[in-house]
Amino acid sequence: MNKRLIVIVGIVVLVIAIPLVQARISGGVTVKVKTEKVAPRSIQASVLASGRLVYEQQAQLTTEEIGRVTGIFVEEGDHVWRAPCTSALRSATPNGVSVVILA
Repeated sequence: MNKRLIVIVGIVVLVIAIPLVQARISGGVTVKVKTEKVAPRSIQASVLASGRLVYEQQAQLTTEEIGRVTGIFVEEGDHVWRAPCTSALRSATPNGVSVVILA
């Protein structure tokens, strides 16, 4: 037990002494560090990054008729199952102007 304690103390002394001796021999390396006092500051919540956005799902929306929407007959958030008419579209055709009712 006594011999074991001497070995453990010797290892601990070597672990502490070797870096100290090396620092004395090499003249000691100093690193300059910039410090700041602690003070409350505002944090900006912005991230600047480069890359690509990749979507899990993508849908292409196209129309069969090209024209101007003249009326929307449902409100945002309404549940529509089989409404007779949801909007009206005014389109210019070669024969004249027509109004298309979209259901």
